[in-house]
Amino acid sequence: MAGADIMSLLRAANRERGVTVILVTHSAIAAAYGDRVLTLRDGVVEDEVITRPAKEPRTLRPVP
Repeated sequence: MAGADIMSLLRAANRERGVTVILVTHSAIAAAYGDRVLTLRDGVVEDEVITRPAKEPRTLRPVP
Protein backbone atom coordinates (compact mmCIF):
# COMPACT_ATOMS: atom_id res chain seq x y z
CA MET A 1 0.00 0.00 0.00
CA ALA A 2 1.45 3.37 -1.01
CA GLY A 3 1.88 6.25 1.42
CA ALA A 4 -0.83 8.30 -0.30
CA ASP A 5 -3.28 5.42 0.15
CA ILE A 6 -2.52 5.25 3.87
CA MET A 7 -2.96 9.01 4.24
CA SER A 8 -6.30 8.80 2.43
CA LEU A 9 -7.45 6.07 4.84
CA LEU A 10 -6.47 8.23 7.82
CA ARG A 11 -8.34 11.25 6.37
CA ALA A 12 -11.40 9.06 5.77
CA ALA A 13 -11.33 7.80 9.37
CA ASN A 14 -11.08 11.40 10.56
CA ARG A 15 -14.04 12.56 8.51
CA GLU A 16 -16.32 9.54 8.67
CA ARG A 17 -15.74 8.41 12.26
CA GLY A 18 -14.83 11.76 13.77
CA VAL A 19 -11.59 10.43 15.23
CA THR A 20 -8.49 12.50 15.81
CA VAL A 21 -5.34 11.30 14.07
CA ILE A 22 -1.97 12.37 15.42
CA LEU A 23 0.82 11.81 12.92
CA VAL A 24 4.47 12.43 13.69
CA THR A 25 6.54 12.85 10.53
CA HIS A 26 9.48 14.59 8.94
CA SER A 27 7.63 14.63 5.59
CA ALA A 28 6.13 17.94 4.54
CA ILE A 29 3.95 16.02 2.07
CA ALA A 30 2.45 13.83 4.81
CA ALA A 31 2.02 16.86 7.10
CA ALA A 32 0.05 18.65 4.38
CA TYR A 33 -2.77 16.13 4.85
CA GLY A 34 -3.42 17.51 8.33
CA ASP A 35 -5.96 20.13 9.41
CA ARG A 36 -3.43 21.51 11.88
CA VAL A 37 0.34 21.23 11.64
CA LEU A 38 2.61 21.87 14.62
CA THR A 39 6.36 22.20 14.13
CA LEU A 40 8.50 21.21 17.11
CA ARG A 41 12.13 22.03 17.76
CA ASP A 42 13.84 20.53 20.78
CA GLY A 43 10.43 19.59 22.23
CA VAL A 44 9.00 23.12 22.00
CA VAL A 45 6.25 24.24 19.60
CA GLU A 46 7.98 26.49 17.11
CA ASP A 47 5.14 27.05 14.63
CA GLU A 48 1.46 26.21 14.11
CA VAL A 49 -0.40 26.26 10.81
CA ILE A 50 -4.15 25.72 10.45
CA THR A 51 -4.66 24.32 6.97
CA ARG A 52 -8.45 23.92 7.03
CA PRO A 53 -11.19 26.00 8.64
CA ALA A 54 -12.16 25.19 12.20
CA LYS A 55 -14.91 22.66 12.70
CA GLU A 56 -17.68 22.74 15.24
CA PRO A 57 -16.37 21.37 18.54
CA ARG A 58 -17.39 17.81 19.28
CA THR A 59 -17.99 16.22 22.60
CA LEU A 60 -15.46 13.63 23.69
CA ARG A 61 -16.53 10.03 23.40
CA PRO A 62 -14.75 6.72 23.85
CA VAL A 63 -13.46 4.99 20.74
CA PRO A 64 -15.22 1.66 20.20
